[in-house]
Amino acid sequence: MKLKWQIGIRLKFLVIFVSSLLFALISITVLQSLFGSRLNMLTGGSDAFEQKYSFYYLLLFFILMTLFFYWFSYRMMRRIQHINNCVNEIGKGNWNVQLQTSAKDEIGNLSRQINQMVHNLRQMREKEQAAELLKTEMIANISHDLRTPITSLAGYIELIKDGGKEQEKYIHIATRKCDELKKLIQDLLEYCTLSYREYHVNKEKVEIRELLQQVIIDFVPQLEQANMSFQVESPSTPVLVDVDIKLVVRMLQNMIRNSIAYGAKGRKLDFGLQTDSSFIHLSITNYGEAIPEKDLPHIFERFYRGEKSRSADTGGKGMGLAISKNIAKMHGGDIKVTSSHQATVFIIQIPFRFS
Repeated sequence: MKLKWQIGIRLKFLVIFVSSLLFALISITVLQSLFGSRLNMLTGGSDAFEQKYSFYYLLLFFILMTLFFYWFSYRMMRRIQHINNCVNEIGKGNWNVQLQTSAKDEIGNLSRQINQMVHNLRQMREKEQAAELLKTEMIANISHDLRTPITSLAGYIELIKDGGKEQEKYIHIATRKCDELKKLIQDLLEYCTLSYREYHVNKEKVEIRELLQQVIIDFVPQLEQANMSFQVESPSTPVLVDVDIKLVVRMLQNMIRNSIAYGAKGRKLDFGLQTDSSFIHLSITNYGEAIPEKDLPHIFERFYRGEKSRSADTGGKGMGLAISKNIAKMHGGDIKVTSSHQATVFIIQIPFRFS
């Protein structure tokens, strides 16, 4: 930020210096007019006085000039001292310091920059604290979710070692538990990759209606097993978007899988596709039980499940929706949800183009 020279600190110091010089000269003149006649009488004339005491004149001039300079610059020096004290406080870890920024000069500009720096540092510290809390919670959740299938797996392995008629059943259950562990670890790795690393989005132009139909077809066996029907409503004209196909397919799979798991009682899924000038709006509607109002703000958080047992029979581990939300945001979009006793509607918003 460039300041006008009229209000710059250099001009202020120049004015202070010149003012100090002028006031010192005026003071010498006043003193000489007050006491000059008497001193001339004592020393035998003004010329003799000036020759004899010129050094003291000069010394008095510099003393007066220094005093005036100190007086005129006191306010500015106090502002600099205030900045120095605040910076020392910041160095001690006190990030609640706020400098005065009313002046429109270099000192005021410096104060504003320090305030901005402290604000940024405070935000960074808050983010680090939030990340540390997130890491702690994630470790706790991972420990919980890994401990349960591992404990079951160890128990069934012991039963298999003992033999018996139900050995084949135990092998099947142990295999299923291994698959659960593999799926959980894959979800964790994918979530961390999308959330905490610089993931490069490979955008391609794709016809979103065809992509949606291809993903739905893959779920036809699961829909039939759950005795669910589905219906797709979309525009008659092609809808082209620039997206990372792999990520969007993953997002749609997660959303459909979640709707089947929690909407099976409704026996139906409705898919809708609408567009406006900037976004596509893809809705997935299930008619199962409503999501409790207290759970709605949290369902996109990792490891959050409205159904608290965390059983594999009633859903996943609470990662699917969090991954889907991240994918939508990576494309410059979002996912919203509404839920009532009639229906639960997830609306995926994705821009036609993204940077």
